[in-house]
Amino acid sequence: MRRLPVAVGFLTALAAGLLVAAPPASAHWSATGSATAAGSTATLAPPTAVTARLTGPAAVAVSWAASTGTPSPTGYLVTRTTGTTTAAACGSGATAPVTGTSCTDTAVPAGTHTYRVVALHRSWTATSAPSGPVVVSTATRLAFTTQPSTVASTASITPSPRVTVQTSTGVAVPVAGTPVTIALGANPNGGTLSGTTTATTDSGGVATFPGLSIDKAATGYALLATSAGLTQATSSAFTVTAGPAAKLAFTTSPGTSFAGRPFHDQPVVQVQDAGGNPVTTAAVTVSQALTTPAGATLACAPKAAVAGVATFTACSVDTVGTYTLTATAPGLTPAVSTPFTTVAAPTRLAWSEPSTTVCTGSGGTRFALTYTRCLFLLSAGTFTARITLTDSSGTPVVNHGPDVVVTLTTTTGSTNPTTLTIPHGAEVSSASTTFSPFYLLNTTSVLTAASPGLTSATAALQSI
Repeated sequence: MRRLPVAVGFLTALAAGLLVAAPPASAHWSATGSATAAGSTATLAPPTAVTARLTGPAAVAVSWAASTGTPSPTGYLVTRTTGTTTAAACGSGATAPVTGTSCTDTAVPAGTHTYRVVALHRSWTATSAPSGPVVVSTATRLAFTTQPSTVASTASITPSPRVTVQTSTGVAVPVAGTPVTIALGANPNGGTLSGTTTATTDSGGVATFPGLSIDKAATGYALLATSAGLTQATSSAFTVTAGPAAKLAFTTSPGTSFAGRPFHDQPVVQVQDAGGNPVTTAAVTVSQALTTPAGATLACAPKAAVAGVATFTACSVDTVGTYTLTATAPGLTPAVSTPFTTVAAPTRLAWSEPSTTVCTGSGGTRFALTYTRCLFLLSAGTFTARITLTDSSGTPVVNHGPDVVVTLTTTTGSTNPTTLTIPHGAEVSSASTTFSPFYLLNTTSVLTAASPGLTSATAALQSI
């Protein structure tokens, strides 16, 4: 504090009012006569501890310690200096000062910048020392800086893949908070990517993706990294191998079959890892059981897996019904087949679509046909028909077993062809036979259709 003559204090205050279009920054005194008076002046203190740090691709957070002492600032002007150029920052200005002690400068151009903070009080200003330099780089692309490596199915990729935000020249942009998403680029076996697939960059501009895994084994997978506004990145190719044996799976389940006879489609069970990939090195013995037997009996001997596959033979169920099989092996998760049905087996053969030439007076049943007046002087009748599977009442039955081969024999005469086949899934033979008896008067020629386990069908051509 110092004392001034009254006249000098008055003139000083007046001059300040003329020079600055704002209220004076200090008090003034007035008096009459030649007396003296005392007054005090104050100094506006500058802000201190100005810091600037990058918080986004083009965003800088600026903070400072407030001015202390008297008078207190009414706000702050923030400036950014790049080289020899200084500009207002954080949207601040003389008429729009920052009232707090921090702000974020956005849309900052690429370059090296320092920041100063100016305390404002009426016409007074007090400028801080500069902040440390902050470098703003223009982020344009992503890059894998830790590549994925060979990994077992469903196991985590180690080390965790890392993606870095970079400039066009490959320089890392050390900005935290940029979201990056990982997906499968090349996907040779329809795998599913699990784990942390979205992450944000740390202060070094690096996003890390822990716990990534793929369930399907194959060679040639690749990861794809994307982020809004940045060029995407593709990882190097890598391989997913089969993991340890974990479960069983039916690759073939029985279809509709005849009760008491071997399934046409015998069960096939595969040893798999947790992702459903075949484990060809697994050496286990697989057993089968009816999931819900309901009084039925399954005949099915255990099978050792060969190259991870157990192929069963001669399995059957003795009772008509609908069932599922459960496959088990020590230490592995069991598997249940798709439902299948067993039906009654056919018991007889019968003629289908029979026709004759010359012969008249057909009779008998579909199992034993009889035709008369088939032999005349210098001419003979012919008989043509197919063979069908039936139950005991003659109702056609679909062949749910292996192809049925029917053998045709005659007492006299000839037949062409001598065998007919009823394919799996059909009721009737796929071809027909033609029977021509010898030319003999007053005789009967018989054609017999036979197959093991089935009652034969006959056709007789008589001369009278």
